[in-house]
Amino acid sequence: MKKITIYILFSLFIFTPHLASAKSFKVLAPTEGDEYYFGDTIIMEWSPEETGVSTILLKSSKKRSESFQLYGMKGGGDPTNYSGYYDYKLPNYLLYTPGEYFIEFILENGKKVKSKKFTIINQNSSGIQSAEANYSLGEANGLLKSYKRGEPITFTIDGYEQPKIEATSQNGFNIQSYIYFKNKKNRALQGVNARYDYQLQNWVTEMIAPKNKGNYEAEVVLYCGDVGLTSYCANKYPNSEQIVKRFPFKVTK
Repeated sequence: MKKITIYILFSLFIFTPHLASAKSFKVLAPTEGDEYYFGDTIIMEWSPEETGVSTILLKSSKKRSESFQLYGMKGGGDPTNYSGYYDYKLPNYLLYTPGEYFIEFILENGKKVKSKKFTIINQNSSGIQSAEANYSLGEANGLLKSYKRGEPITFTIDGYEQPKIEATSQNGFNIQSYIYFKNKKNRALQGVNARYDYQLQNWVTEMIAPKNKGNYEAEVVLYCGDVGLTSYCANKYPNSEQIVKRFPFKVTK
């Protein structure tokens, strides 16, 4: 009986390294007092690298209602992250209320770990870049005109370079999708990363219809992502232009 017990414990230790390392999870970045302007990239790092992170949230330290999903299987089809880092590029326009925020990491075992607090700072309009003709977005295929409260929202959209060349994640492009109250752009109710489907050759967005009835807009943003300065799009489009397109829908009972 003792030999069997020891063998089982040894097997668990060998085959569950990610769960075992979750106890020592430590956030290395962002750090206390970091400041970010719109358009900056928030660099997130943790240790041990092999610890599985399933979801990453950006949360306001002042307003509980301001919580944005940056990475996660439920929102964007992202796999569990075992790389030890994740970068998120803040939009070049006012999406988040300027103020104090922190990152919440949800590990694959369900444990939640917070980063140190940092600040997102507003900047004047001269620092906000406008959309250029280098990119374009197609229509939101599959987006319905009306949804029930809490109903899944799934749609696909094409992102292009000119002339009509697919803007893919492999080349460093990224699409983020948001839900707003229609004609009210104070803050987003949801925000997710779209994923590029190489079989469909388009971008897939998955969100959830808001719990309140009303008129809303799905906003889609195409930009050169944070793959790095050596990426195709970063070299071709160093000014990080972005294209924004909005699609109205309703939420009913």
